[in-house]
Amino acid sequence: REGETRHSKDQQRPEQTEEQKITTLRLFESPELHAAAARNVMQVGHGFLQPGDEAFVTAAVAAAFRNMSRELADFGAGSGALDRSDADAAVSAMRLLADRRLQSLGMEVGLAIAESQAEHQWAMRPALLQQAALRRIALRLRARSGEVSELQELLLTASLRRLRQGRRWALALDPENLRAMAGAAGTPAMATRGETGAAPEKLIGIVAGSLEQGRFLLSVLGPSRSTSLSISSGAVGLDPGLVVSCAAAKVADDGGAGVQATAAGPPAGAARDLLSGVVCPLKFGSLGLDVL
Repeated sequence: REGETRHSKDQQRPEQTEEQKITTLRLFESPELHAAAARNVMQVGHGFLQPGDEAFVTAAVAAAFRNMSRELADFGAGSGALDRSDADAAVSAMRLLADRRLQSLGMEVGLAIAESQAEHQWAMRPALLQQAALRRIALRLRARSGEVSELQELLLTASLRRLRQGRRWALALDPENLRAMAGAAGTPAMATRGETGAAPEKLIGIVAGSLEQGRFLLSVLGPSRSTSLSISSGAVGLDPGLVVSCAAAKVADDGGAGVQATAAGPPAGAARDLLSGVVCPLKFGSLGLDVL
């Protein structure tokens, strides 16, 4: 009878684990994640967004992540169990995207990628292009090696180090990021600050910033832990053909959306500036994290 009781408890254990497990889908629906992503958008977009926009931004970010979760579910992805420490580390890494120090390093990576592409524009083999980009990145970062070592000690927790093991430069060499940095070797320019766009214009930048952070999370979690599926722009209501280019972009000294960039697609004027002004600093943050 005692054996039967123990056997009964063992049978119940998987069900309890199933209830408590964390998945990519649940992570994307987490209020904690939404709050962290919204803070990043407010921080990098403060040249366009005002403190009074915080509730609007938080609601828009939450809706965007729920839409991304639905797209993953529609493709049958994101339901595999994640280690809770990996999920926590991924959210912690996402919080770092608004760090000015990482954005500054990421700017160097973006310029190196653009220089490499300009030098090897006729190369056809992706492997050769990637090797050339890594050589150029190493040259640009050589003078900042001490700063990189300090940030590694300061920002990389043990769980984040474990999560990123064997995946250095995965973000820098991601095809979407390579396209975004094309032409970034041009003279950096600062974005015009001041007038804030209307709500629909703000929404484009907020949603695009949410999408950038969602894609970052999938990349950090890695295909072996989550899914190799890339979330489409259409999942969050943006034009599926929209491409944000961080060409001629520069991070402002005060960490705001001090970015001048171009966006290929329908948005124009204030909407385009806000779109690139939110997305590009986040991209630079992710490239800077790749350096560590």
